[in-house]
Amino acid sequence: MSSKGTLIITGVSSGIGLAIAQAALEAGYRVQGIGRNEPEGLAENGAWTFTKADMTRGEEVDAVEFAVAESGPTVLV
Repeated sequence: MSSKGTLIITGVSSGIGLAIAQAALEAGYRVQGIGRNEPEGLAENGAWTFTKADMTRGEEVDAVEFAVAESGPTVLV
């Protein structure tokens, strides 16, 4: 399946961020997930990549900036 684009989604460890990531993957998007802990079950999807980061910690934002630059996102959530 070809990708519709790439989404960068923060807060994918649980809750709304996780639900958005799951829905986006099912809809055919590539997803670069960012969160404190990688959720189970998404790594099996070839369109999923994960960056471990706590967005409340300034020193971890650098990892997120790199992930965003590498992914070339079409949507930031």
